[in-house]
Amino acid sequence: APHLAILAFKKALEKVPDATLTMMGSGTLFRVCQDMVTALNLEKNVLLLGDVQPAEVAKQFAQACAFVQHSRIAEN
Repeated sequence: APHLAILAFKKALEKVPDATLTMMGSGTLFRVCQDMVTALNLEKNVLLLGDVQPAEVAKQFAQACAFVQHSRIAEN
């Protein structure tokens, strides 16, 4: 789930304090993620883009040095 990715990234910042995390997409946990970024004081390191067009996804992937796919398995 995306909020778990943010928590894991916070730990990574202990070793690489200038790292950045850019997240794309929205959903039921988007507001939770926004609140978590604020509560953990990660505004300088975490960018939540929300929904983006395919061209922007491609641009972000081209600029990235790593990709993280978080997932959540539905109970049903």
